[in-house]
Amino acid sequence: MESLEVAKVRAVYTSKAFFPPNTVQLDPWHRWRYNRVLYGYVEEGEGYRLVFRLYFPSRYLSSEGRDYLPLAKQVLRQALSFYILGKKYLGRTSQWSKDGIVDIWLSEKGEVGGEQIGRELYIYQIGKGREEIELLREIAHEWGHHIIPPIGPYKGPEKWANGYIGERLLLNLFKGNLIPCQQREEIAKFLERRNRLPLEIFEKTGYPSGLLKDEGEEGFWYIVGYVLKISEKEGIGFIQEILQKIKGTVPISPSDFAKLLASK
Repeated sequence: MESLEVAKVRAVYTSKAFFPPNTVQLDPWHRWRYNRVLYGYVEEGEGYRLVFRLYFPSRYLSSEGRDYLPLAKQVLRQALSFYILGKKYLGRTSQWSKDGIVDIWLSEKGEVGGEQIGRELYIYQIGKGREEIELLREIAHEWGHHIIPPIGPYKGPEKWANGYIGERLLLNLFKGNLIPCQQREEIAKFLERRNRLPLEIFEKTGYPSGLLKDEGEEGFWYIVGYVLKISEKEGIGFIQEILQKIKGTVPISPSDFAKLLASK
């Protein structure tokens, strides 16, 4: 077992790959094949709670004969970090998993990127190299879909804004819990670039705004910018208060979500 600590909360995970229960496991949506699994646990009370099962192909099942164990451990560490940050600072764990366990699937197939489908979290095209910060962003984005209520719908860039909102909030929390280092500086610069557009769109009109009824990209980035502005002004504790008022996976309209943000 290996361990990590984030925001004074410990997590442990298996450092050697296990065989899945059925030796070759099929994921529930694509029915692709995986034959290795890691387990991730987070400190809870006097013990540890299983929160992630991460499946990936061994080098024998890999179409490229690659050993993905180092990548699997990296992804699991990141996922555990975001789980802890989401629970501690936002008061949220996966809204899609009834038993609290989320399955992560690392696949050589699909299109480059990540996807949340129900309780499952997918990372596709793992054979293609990613910069460390991009992989970190992908995990934060998909965990955002798990813990932030669906806000929308929109026509683009995604149907729901919760992934992008979670991505920004979680990366900022991750940065804030790092000691001064190069990674912290890189995340700060990354967020500054990523947040520029949504903040500009929000600050142009403020609240209230007709953009709350815009289902296009401008309306999408408006609500992201509003969350960023409020979290900067009121603190992450206020965002947690807002999220605690929204239960389950039922979508909330941008207008209703904005009213909650304006309730301070």
